[in-house]
Amino acid sequence: MLTLHVKQLLPMSLVLGILLFCAKMEIHAQTKTILDSKQIGLYCHDYIDLNEHGFLLKYNKYVDDSRGTGKGAGIQETFFYYSKDLLKNATFRMNCSGEISVFANDDYLLIIDRIEETYHMKLVDYTGKEIKSFIVSIADIGLSQDLIARTTLTAFNRLLLEVYDSREELHLFEYDLFNTTKKGFYEIDNAFPTSNPFEKMKIGPWNYLTANKQFHMLIRRGSNSEYEPTSLAYHLLFYNDNFLLNKELLIDNILYPGESLFGKEATVTLNKKTQTIVIGANIIKDNKPFVLVCNYGFQNQSNVLTLFWRKLIPVIHNNKFKLIDFDGYSSPLPPDVRNQGNRIEISLYKARTSIQEEGLNQLITLNEQGELLFNQIQMGTYDQLNLDGYCVDNDNLYKRIKTLQMNQTLKKYCEQTGSEALDMNYTDTGDELLVIRENKIKQVLMYYFRAK
Repeated sequence: MLTLHVKQLLPMSLVLGILLFCAKMEIHAQTKTILDSKQIGLYCHDYIDLNEHGFLLKYNKYVDDSRGTGKGAGIQETFFYYSKDLLKNATFRMNCSGEISVFANDDYLLIIDRIEETYHMKLVDYTGKEIKSFIVSIADIGLSQDLIARTTLTAFNRLLLEVYDSREELHLFEYDLFNTTKKGFYEIDNAFPTSNPFEKMKIGPWNYLTANKQFHMLIRRGSNSEYEPTSLAYHLLFYNDNFLLNKELLIDNILYPGESLFGKEATVTLNKKTQTIVIGANIIKDNKPFVLVCNYGFQNQSNVLTLFWRKLIPVIHNNKFKLIDFDGYSSPLPPDVRNQGNRIEISLYKARTSIQEEGLNQLITLNEQGELLFNQIQMGTYDQLNLDGYCVDNDNLYKRIKTLQMNQTLKKYCEQTGSEALDMNYTDTGDELLVIRENKIKQVLMYYFRAK
């Protein structure tokens, strides 16, 4: 039996002046949500993935995205927010003239409309309510946009800028969204330790890794050589929300005898759900390439993290696909590591221009115990899909999708021209999200499949 529900999302104010037609259809465990441009009088021009915090769809009134840049060239953008399970949604607007970026934490969404070095910012909650708007310039503290390595909205409701000087030393600049006494960005005077646990190693620069509601985390590496070291260790710093140093921890050498790192770096991540450190690296052992994955935890009072498990996974079909190239001069990038709840996803790409680009890769998934769940050569990762490639998949390079519930839905879009997959999300509990844009009829369709 098919039940059709029609739902209207009310605008955040009468000024919004549009009605959002949103149809939901539930077939067993499937939910379908439609944003129809004919109904709302707006057109979708961007999909912004907020990872575990959900996603935004950016709309304006133009069929072609004709937004100008610079003073006086702005147009009104309407943002539709959804959580990844589609249970939460909100609508809000912002007049934008420059480059738009969106950041999220557990409490808020921060939209930045940047014109050169000036940030026009709007802070909203997950109901779409505007908390505040403000304008700030990074030029006031002598910065330009090209000096900023990364921007983060922290769990402490502060906008954090990472800058590395000519000596590769880290400088952190912060804007406190709710502090009325400090105006603009200011440099954080955080104390770095004077002790060096890597006295006989080459030391890398400090890097800001992440933050949760308990601490900020910085990290640097120590190795016995720049390239292909046989020793690779890490020094971790934990700061409170005022950037006072709480503790220091170490990760011992991740490489065992007979192993060497292939490339300059490894990838270090914090799994916020399991509160473990996951490291991924390309290594060489017995003249053969492997992907190394290590999982460390804060199990005891020691200043050295506990190794929970360690996996050495061969690079498969390397003679055919050349994921690791022994050409004598190139150095491979480390594998991407993503934590999806309790599931760990590792992607070893053959080549890429960005981490978002769908490319040929060895896709590996492990559970929190380190048990291997998937290990195949694939096009794209779990959240990436080239619909045209999927529709003519003669080499089974989308095997990860074939067993999912969304497979049947995707098949019908293979028969339609002008459709594209904006996002896919497959949770560690088995729930699935699929977001499709149909360009010809200007619709965005969101499918949510609950785990069977």
